[in-house]
Amino acid sequence: MIAASVHAHVLGSSFDRLPPLLRSVHDTRPRKEFSGRCNVESGHSWLARVIQICASLPRRSATDLPVHVVIERSERGENSASHETWTRRFGEQRMQSFIRTGRGVLEEVFGPIVLRFALTAEPDRIVWTLAAAKFLFLPLPAALFAGCGACETIVEGRYWFDARARIAGIGLLVHYKGWLAEHGG
Repeated sequence: MIAASVHAHVLGSSFDRLPPLLRSVHDTRPRKEFSGRCNVESGHSWLARVIQICASLPRRSATDLPVHVVIERSERGENSASHETWTRRFGEQRMQSFIRTGRGVLEEVFGPIVLRFALTAEPDRIVWTLAAAKFLFLPLPAALFAGCGACETIVEGRYWFDARARIAGIGLLVHYKGWLAEHGG
């Protein structure tokens, strides 16, 4: 039996009410590949730069940048939830994260940083709201990360994303938004 995708597992029955194109980005296929365009705004403080390097976040601001995303899905065993490797390229800058389910939330791992997101399915989009964060297994105050979140939606038949990371006292780490189309789709 194939386990539900991470998003389907976390969203439960509300996943089935999302638009078909949005569901297809998060379906159970083992590999999906997308390309598109995006804008990236990167923070410039020295501490933002250190975090960008540790988490492999984009470090250069740019407009109308080519973006390429590969999602590779694996299962942990029979009747177990899946986990996914997301490899993104913003121009030449590579960013990789690992996504898995974690007690009713989606966990995204960027090197030593683990972010836990509550997902909400609205009629035409998925909203990611930060619920908790850890650095090297140490819990961090969620209030520090109040400026972190994301949204996925469909606009004029195209998949759109808008993701931002901001930390209190440090400021903007990164904000990227744009669209993707599936290869062969």
